[in-house]
Amino acid sequence: MRFTLPVLILVLLLAGCSAPKMHFGAPPDYPALDPKRPFDHLLLDEVLAGVVDPIDGRVDYELLEDVYLADIDAYLAAAGDAPADRWSVGDQKTFWINVHNAAVLRLIMNEWPMRDLAATGTMFHGDLLDSRLWLAGQWRSPRDIEALVLRRFGDPRAFFAMSCGTMDSPVLRNEAYHVETIDIRLNLAADEFLHRPDAIRLEHNRNGGTAVLSSYFQQHREAFAAKGQSLLEGLARYRPDLLPFKDYAIEFRASDGTIRATDLPPAAND
Repeated sequence: MRFTLPVLILVLLLAGCSAPKMHFGAPPDYPALDPKRPFDHLLLDEVLAGVVDPIDGRVDYELLEDVYLADIDAYLAAAGDAPADRWSVGDQKTFWINVHNAAVLRLIMNEWPMRDLAATGTMFHGDLLDSRLWLAGQWRSPRDIEALVLRRFGDPRAFFAMSCGTMDSPVLRNEAYHVETIDIRLNLAADEFLHRPDAIRLEHNRNGGTAVLSSYFQQHREAFAAKGQSLLEGLARYRPDLLPFKDYAIEFRASDGTIRATDLPPAAND
């Protein structure tokens, strides 16, 4: 019995430090949610077209807050009670990729100005992307969505489309994904990321070589390489020219959690 009070205090402490939650309420003037109809992503299209640079994917978070806040909140509010489990596989996949990216935008904007995602980490609930939003009838974080997408669809290409908002994650596009073109767009996203100079660099020598890879592959290794596969062998599924180098040693670049934004706040030592 003497441990009851300390245990209770610890439980209360951990509960108070649980990941933050955001709920957006009922969506005003948003199309009715019908389990027989695909989710409408046109509002997210408008937000992304307005704030994301079409060349380098940098986001204008000040513009997002000043002009598009009501739109992204309405989109996420509609996603809150969306009957996603009752849609086709293609509609579900499209929904979760888009909602992941919208949630990341909203969470970063909520803490703006900020420079580095790593700086938001805490002892009890990880970093900003472990914060939960009310989505499809449950509290889910962007990382919960990543795990759900891998488990439910088994399509690693989705990880080339889900941006974490940082320099070493996939670039956010200035338009939403739509089910009619989802496979084409995912192939393009995979091809783009796998050919980025900072994603994969092969260093050859007489004993074989080394593949220097983005830390993004390390963070999502389970998605890209099946059991018994080397990581390069798994990535060769989407970039076949990597297959001859599947046995190369692998090194990972240091993670770059810098926010991909149009106007970053200065670094602490600037």
